[in-house]
Amino acid sequence: MKLKLFGLIAAVVAIFVVIGTFPAASSAEKVYAYVVNPYHAYSYEDMVEDANALQSMYPELIRLGSIGKSVEGRDLMLVEFGHGNRKIFLNGAVHAREYISSTYLMYMIDRYAYAHATGSLWEGYNLKDILSAVTFCIVPMVNPDGVNLVQNGIDSVKDQEKVAKIPFYPAEITTYSLWKANINGVDLNRNYPLNWLVRTPVKGPASSQFKGYIPLSEPESQAVANYLNSSMCWAFISFHTSGEGLYGWDDGNAGFYPQLHSMVTRIIASSGFKKLEDTAETSYGTFAGYVRKTYLKPTLTVELCKYIKVHPYPDEDFDSVWKPAKNICLIVGEEVMKMEEQAYQVYQNDTFLHAFYDERYALAFAKKWANSKVIYVESAADTD
Repeated sequence: MKLKLFGLIAAVVAIFVVIGTFPAASSAEKVYAYVVNPYHAYSYEDMVEDANALQSMYPELIRLGSIGKSVEGRDLMLVEFGHGNRKIFLNGAVHAREYISSTYLMYMIDRYAYAHATGSLWEGYNLKDILSAVTFCIVPMVNPDGVNLVQNGIDSVKDQEKVAKIPFYPAEITTYSLWKANINGVDLNRNYPLNWLVRTPVKGPASSQFKGYIPLSEPESQAVANYLNSSMCWAFISFHTSGEGLYGWDDGNAGFYPQLHSMVTRIIASSGFKKLEDTAETSYGTFAGYVRKTYLKPTLTVELCKYIKVHPYPDEDFDSVWKPAKNICLIVGEEVMKMEEQAYQVYQNDTFLHAFYDERYALAFAKKWANSKVIYVESAADTD
């Protein structure tokens, strides 16, 4: 009888094992895979789908959110990548036709996350160390409505009549694939409160160069400014797509953050990019100029692509964009890890706003906020 009972139990166990319902002794090893396909016109929908897939695959490393809404109501997606205390702000597709900068940022997250999960090194960079010390706060597509217009034409926008009335600039442009502005015809890289009174050639909504009637008039630029006012970042990098070079290397305040010099030197050595200089057309209303002046931190504009007359940059040639620029953000991360503690902290009532290395800039920043104060916080080095 015992023998028969034992045989029955064994048979039941065998059945459970075969059909896969018996508890396994150990779970299967997690499988990782690349997600982002960069060789096509990378849309807002592609970005959202890929971001959700990456967050599901790497939940300990990637968090998703939104910093606000575009004119047409699209979420301005925020990807927090890493779990370090020092935040680095990255953005792309500020100009609609430059959406390959969004592709670059999403592809970067994909490749770095995969390398982090399956090892720890990426071409000699220790990803586990970097992503434990810093968090990349990434808005891959600041101008999703404009990107949609570039990729899908005027029939895809919500208010076709309004957009059809917005003139092209320069006048010889006659196709929406060359559009740079947001859907209101405001250039989002000219809409920040910097050198605002400078005279400009474009006086009203246009496909590019119109700064807006007032600073921060657009929901996209407002969202970026509001996010940065409430999120202490240690460096700011804005990705654009023409010239394979860097703006911001000649920052006159770089004495307060000597890492800017080594950051630029290392990026140029790694990428072969060149130093670019601002002109009258690039020195007003820009994101980089605004945050550099406001937060006194390393700030660069990176032009990713070779200068060619074709816009948007050919998607099938993405490898020529990625190869020279693939290590830029890791260099920035390593340099931010070396920065001095920002001991002068600005609070509004009991809410932390920002921190600075120099007391003068902390006091100047605090003046912009009611009920604000500056507190000096001693580091461990101060008490040794």
